[in-house]
Amino acid sequence: MAYPRMTYYSRLLSNEDGRQLLNYASTVHNKQLYYGRVNGLKGGESDYIVEFDIWNNEPAWDGGTPQVIAQNAMNCRLRINIPPESRDINPFFYARCTTYDVESEFEEVSMKRREFKNIQGSASDRYGTILGVSDHATIETKIKLRPNSMIKHPQYNFTLDFLYNYE
Repeated sequence: MAYPRMTYYSRLLSNEDGRQLLNYASTVHNKQLYYGRVNGLKGGESDYIVEFDIWNNEPAWDGGTPQVIAQNAMNCRLRINIPPESRDINPFFYARCTTYDVESEFEEVSMKRREFKNIQGSASDRYGTILGVSDHATIETKIKLRPNSMIKHPQYNFTLDFLYNYE
């Protein structure tokens, strides 16, 4: 059985009304994500939501030929990596998995935990799993600041990693 064959796409949504602003693009070509502005004194949410569509064994992988079954991606999680000089705002990153529930609540990703784990594929019946049979999960992310966040810089850099295990 093949190892998980993961592909990653992202698109930009309006945080005001959810409408699509930029269509899905492969994260291979779309590595810099922009969440928009947030007022650090008044607090509030980013202008934009970045949505990820993460596939295991995407149908297009084989170009229409009979598909190979890949191993399941288990213990799936989205990890935020923040350089020490940017750790003065906590928490600020929020995520939710909308695969089954587009109205689910955004969860705070704390600096201690730094991982979002409530990820579930559309063909899976377990959280943390994206099956190896053309399964995918949809994750939305945004920035949210509390009033008087005391931010020191007008811009912060961080990276996101999608991590998983397999046998």
